[in-house]
Amino acid sequence: MIDPRRRLFLRGRLAESAAPQAPAVQRPPWAVGEARFTALCVRCHACVDDCPRSVLKVGDGGFPEVNFAAQGCDFCGACEAACEPQALDRAAAEAAHGSDSPHAAWPGWRARIAPQCLAQKKVECRICADACAPRAIRFAPALGGISQMRLELAACTACGECVSVCPVGAVSVQKEAV
Repeated sequence: MIDPRRRLFLRGRLAESAAPQAPAVQRPPWAVGEARFTALCVRCHACVDDCPRSVLKVGDGGFPEVNFAAQGCDFCGACEAACEPQALDRAAAEAAHGSDSPHAAWPGWRARIAPQCLAQKKVECRICADACAPRAIRFAPALGGISQMRLELAACTACGECVSVCPVGAVSVQKEAV
């Protein structure tokens, strides 16, 4: 098992390495729990290679991570199909969270909007809502002003489609605090 604090220490990030837990890393959809994932994943990168949208990247320790810099995930299942060691298990995730749950692929992960959001600064911008298929991001009309953003976390699938389209980088997908 890899200790992420050691990797931070070796990169000169002592303050982060002193923290009790390393920052959460978003794994591919339907990843089993982090400890089990790192035990099962053989770092073959088959999931990274088979991702048609190039959302998966090789991260720290050679483990696959999600990167929404270019676009979001459409939940095609190619990564899970390519994972021979079954570190990605759609059936188990859907059994645990319900097959109709929008959160089965990434339980605990949701979109977050930072203060630099143009709409929050009273500048007309609805690009993130246009990209949001589950309509977790919406805009409510405001009398005499700019429409107000509404983020419905219960509808958010953490797909990341809203991340890359934001012109000011105000949208991210983060692990919810437990």
